[in-house]
Parts: sequence; structure tokens; C-alpha cells
Amino acid sequence: MTISSTSRKAGPFSGNGVTASFPFTFKVFAESDVVVVKTDPAGIESTLTTGYTVALNVDQDATPGGAVTLPAPLGIGYLLTATSAIEELQSLDLTNQGGFYPKVLNAALDRLTILVQQVKEQVGRAVKVGISSSATPDELISAISSAATLSTAAASTATAAASTAAIAASDAADSAAAAASSAGAITPVETQTHAAASKATPVDADELPLVDSAASNVLKKLTWANIKATLKTYFDTLYKPISYSGGISFFSASWSAGVALDFTGLPSSAKEFIISFAGVSTTGTSSWLIQIGSGSILTSGYLGHVSSGGGLAANTSGFQINNNVVAANTYGGSVKIALTASNAYSEDGVIAAQGTANSLATSGGNVTLAGVLDRIRITSVGGSDTGDGGSISVLCLG
Repeated sequence: MTISSTSRKAGPFSGNGVTASFPFTFKVFAESDVVVVKTDPAGIESTLTTGYTVALNVDQDATPGGAVTLPAPLGIGYLLTATSAIEELQSLDLTNQGGFYPKVLNAALDRLTILVQQVKEQVGRAVKVGISSSATPDELISAISSAATLSTAAASTATAAASTAAIAASDAADSAAAAASSAGAITPVETQTHAAASKATPVDADELPLVDSAASNVLKKLTWANIKATLKTYFDTLYKPISYSGGISFFSASWSAGVALDFTGLPSSAKEFIISFAGVSTTGTSSWLIQIGSGSILTSGYLGHVSSGGGLAANTSGFQINNNVVAANTYGGSVKIALTASNAYSEDGVIAAQGTANSLATSGGNVTLAGVLDRIRITSVGGSDTGDGGSISVLCLG
């Protein structure tokens, strides 16, 4: 059977937090010939050596390829790519007066074709120069780097020139204003406030002129009230408090029954969510989880840990916020979930058993959703414990 496909790569596949198996359609001779590369959200690639399985189709001539399967779904923001890395060896040995086996010859030719395809796939990602160029790839990269450096320097020079021009324009405007004033556009001080000014009567300090910013070329007295108003305007602008353009929303409920408490319909403009617990308890000893979602609750792909007197714990199905729960205890504290990038959210919190020593739990983590966060769920790791008291609120800041 001939090799009819020139492809030697499958993917990259985008993680969605659900899919864990990824197909490939190029021929290989053994499972060990398949190479799997995982790319994290920062674009850093790593070649996997363990933590996955390869299942080959039985007939690699009729239906080449197979599937790569991970032990857990590929998280949102991650990529997975599969290719081959067949060793550059010639294993066919033809002897005089030996048997002629077409299948053996076909396999050897297939191996040579695959080796060519592997080289082609890698060369296709390399820096190349024109066929008529006398420059080497290294010289091309050096030229690109030099051009980038010169471009950065030119941009810096242009910025400095623009700043100098702006200063010159401001100085010109000040000179024009001064010329207009001396020409009579602005009434002299002494004719405004002192009829005897022409007799060298001193001008009072509290009656010096001040240009009113609200009306061009209009003078007002430099009184203490005007100074205070000017300073207030300056500091109000300089130290303007944080403004939540989307407003503030508040949700509150009692977790008195059910295995989960859902807050839905949260505002899409919100950037921070403060979840507060007051006297909350459950019927069992399972640790608590906070899960978030966009359109539906996300139950996988979370990264984070919780630390308490009972040690350190990690959970990928939600943000775990406490550990070593005692059913008889009531708990209080708060957890903040904040938008850090497009649909990416971080979590940090402090929860403690009320009136119980050595029960403080601190947590932190992050996860990326498919859209804007619009719901929050409070539940337990085991998924069977129910709430039996206390109140929980969500403050949305947008």
C-alpha cells in the first residue's frame, strides 16, 4: 500500500476542558513512533514522555493513524499536537539468493517516505532564505534583529521629537497670551481693584488676578476661597477613586438545603466577585468547592491549592476553599474571584471555623472560561453533603 497523504502532523488541537482523545491519520510502525507536544496558555511547548496512551489502527496501510488519549481532558487555553519521530535507520537487509517479499520492500520504501515527510515538516517551520540568496539563515536572523533594534530607536526618537514639539507649542501659546494681555485684551490689575493704583498704591496680596479655567481670558481675584477651589479640583482629579462603570450588585441566600447553592444572572460587566460566608455549615465533612461558569457551570480545568492545619490539597473540579471540615462547626470568611484577562479568572480566599483554634484555610487558583462569568456555585468535593445553616452573599463589582 502506498502512502497517499503528505501530512505528518495532527493538530494543534485546542483544549476545551472536555475532550481527552485526539486522532491522527499518518502511518507509523509502532506506538513509540508517535510524538506528543503540549503547549500551555503562555505558548511554552513541552514534549510529553509519559501521561498519555497511543492506540494504533490495526491496518496501518488501509487506515493509517490512530488516537492519542490523555488521562484527563485537555484544559482550556492548552494545545496538543501529534507528529512522528521514526529513527533515521535502514533496517532492510537484502541478501544474495534470498526471498523476494514485496511487503518488506514496500515497508522499507514507506519508511524512507516517512523520513522525508518528517524532515519536510521540520524544515517547513525553519527560517529559509531565497534560492538565489547568498545570505545564510543566521545572517537573515541577524538582519531582522538589527532592523527591529533600529525601528525601536527610531520610534523612541520620534516620541522625543513629538514631546519637544508639544512643549514648543505650549510655550508659543503662553507667549501669545502674554502678548494679548499687554495689548489690552486683559484689563490691567490696577484699574480693576484700585483706583489709586496709578499713584503707586500697592496691590493687596489677596486681590492678584487669576485666570479662570472655566472661561478663557477671564480674570478673577486670587482669594483664599479661589485657591482652595483650585486645589480641590486638582486633588479630585489626581486622586480620583476607583469607579465601577458597570455598577455594584449584591446577591444573598441561605445554604439551608440541597447539595449546591447557585447564584445565576450575575452581571456581565462585573470584574470582581466577593463571596462572603457567615455561620455556614454542612451535614458532612466534605471540603467545600466554588465552581464558576459562563452559560453553564465548569467542572474541570481548575488550577489551585488550599492550605490549612491539615496540610495542602489540590482540586481540578473547582476552587477548594477549606480542608478537614467538621460537620458540627460553622465557618466564616470571604473569597474573591477577579477577572485577570479575557475570560480568565483568579481566586483567593480565607475561611475559618468560628470559635475553633487552628482551623484557618487559605486558598488560591485560576481558571479560564469559554465566556464571561455569569454564575457561581457553592458545593462540596464529595457532592453529597448539603447545607444546614448560615448565609452566603455575592458582591459584584463591575
